[in-house]
Amino acid sequence: MEALTPWETPITGFFVRSHHGVPDLDAAKWKIRIDGLVAKPITLTMKDLEKLPQVTFHAVLECSGNWRGKQNPPVPGVQWQKGAVGNAEWTGVKLSDVLKKVGIQPAAKFLTVEGADKPAVKGTPAFIRSIPLEKIQDDAILAFKMNRQPLPPLHGGPVRLVLPNWYGHNWIKWVAHLALADSEDKGFYMAKGYRMPKEPVKPGEKWDSASGAQMQEIRVQSILTHPEQGDKIARGQIEVRGKAFSGSGAIAAVEVSGDGGKHWQKATLEARHATGGWQEFEAALSAPSSGPLTILSRATDATGNVQPLEATWNPPGYLRNSADAVSVEVVDQKLVHEGDLLRSRCLTCHTQELITSQRLSESAWEKTITKMEGFGLKLEDDEKPRLVKYLVQLSAQASAEAAPTSYWVEDSLLAAAPLPPGKISSGHSLYTKNCASCHGGSGEGDSAPRLAGRDLPPAYFAAVVGEGKGNMPSFGQGLKRQNVADIAAYLRRRR
Repeated sequence: MEALTPWETPITGFFVRSHHGVPDLDAAKWKIRIDGLVAKPITLTMKDLEKLPQVTFHAVLECSGNWRGKQNPPVPGVQWQKGAVGNAEWTGVKLSDVLKKVGIQPAAKFLTVEGADKPAVKGTPAFIRSIPLEKIQDDAILAFKMNRQPLPPLHGGPVRLVLPNWYGHNWIKWVAHLALADSEDKGFYMAKGYRMPKEPVKPGEKWDSASGAQMQEIRVQSILTHPEQGDKIARGQIEVRGKAFSGSGAIAAVEVSGDGGKHWQKATLEARHATGGWQEFEAALSAPSSGPLTILSRATDATGNVQPLEATWNPPGYLRNSADAVSVEVVDQKLVHEGDLLRSRCLTCHTQELITSQRLSESAWEKTITKMEGFGLKLEDDEKPRLVKYLVQLSAQASAEAAPTSYWVEDSLLAAAPLPPGKISSGHSLYTKNCASCHGGSGEGDSAPRLAGRDLPPAYFAAVVGEGKGNMPSFGQGLKRQNVADIAAYLRRRR
């Protein structure tokens, strides 16, 4: 769930689903063959693709089997809960621009797409999909970057098909062959796979998937990211947060309920981002008494589609989009563990390492929290003294367990190999490319924290760059350790 909390899903937490495993790749030698009903068959290299005009946008990628784990009675397949979804930034070239190079014949109706992944067992069908040309001419791209990094092999790199608003089984990875055709591919994954019953089918009833409908546009959905299943929540106001999306376009409204759907209240819905992707929502539910509580969320899109309260059972367990539900336990405020209070009130902005490094007295902690209240920290009447007492205990524990280092970071980070010497000149260009849009042109801080002039522990800096932190995505796939050292040298240049 941590990966679904930021607006942009980090690569390191993005779900992975493949049919035949990752092929042996060499991006420098990558080629895509285009043939079929075309005037001029061609083969393109990565350099050929990169010369075309590039586009960048955010789009939600969701497996059509997302939520299959909730279906009862269960059916075969990956037993996903709600994690087979994510919102990423995709960069590539319009497929319509690519196809202009070959000249599409009038009889062509579909583009058949095949990846380089091959079945491990003889007789297993190849994973091939056919996409109607109307969708190709609309907003399809061949993507080679994900969240501003070279597309990782696990996610289809060096090139994958991206089809905004459509389910992920159509987003073919490792694209190696495109063929224009007058009909859909006759293979298993078009003729029988990834199809939904056109009429309801009861558990145990026979059903021929060849008679089913193709699955394309993502159904309207909302997912709750806070609180999480099983959380203990103090009675009073419960902060509810989540994401909403639909293949039909923008989300018009999100509602939440704390009484099983008897009553609903509108959540505050973020406007659609300029680059696309899902929309975030938040609400405050009243929980005046202790006991179990189930929180529901449902979304309505701009075309009027509404999430149902219950999903209809189907043999493959596909396209489940019923209202999300999270069960929590509401407890008396005095029974809530102070650690939960620290996490919910303090760790949204600060790291635990920073807080536990402070050796402050009770009065100093009171002054610090008062200052934070001036910056927007909201505490209930009895929370401030409880938080102060808990922080004093942490300070005492930190003093007793003081490590022989000026940096209070995790042992695993301190034990990491030191960064090699860095070059300021290359660090400047790397910083401009990867960091400046959020941290400012010179590290002065923009929509992300200031970096210039701060003595950040090298191991900690390297870990955050590699793994991501909060809303910051992971750069571990795109930056080598020497690159990180160069960026660190550039940030230290004024010292």
